Amino acid sequence: MPEKRTTTQVRAEIAAEREALIADIRGMRQDVAGVLPYAIGTAVVVAILTRSKTARSVLRILWWLK
Repeated sequence: MPEKRTTTQVRAEIAAEREALIADIRGMRQDVAGVLPYAIGTAVVVAILTRSKTARSVLRILWWLK
C-alpha cells in the first residue's frame, strides 16, 4: 500500500517545483537577452527596407521583450 503524503509534503513539493520553474524562466530570459539585440537589429533593417507594417509590429514586440 503506497504511503500517503501529508498536506505539508505536497505543499513542499509544489514549492520546489515552483522554484525550479522560476529558475528555468530566468535561464530562458537570459538566453533571449543574448539574442535580442540581433533580432531587434534584423527587424529594424527589414522594417526600413520593406516599410512593412508586420516588421514594425515585430519590432514593437521585440522592444517590449527587452
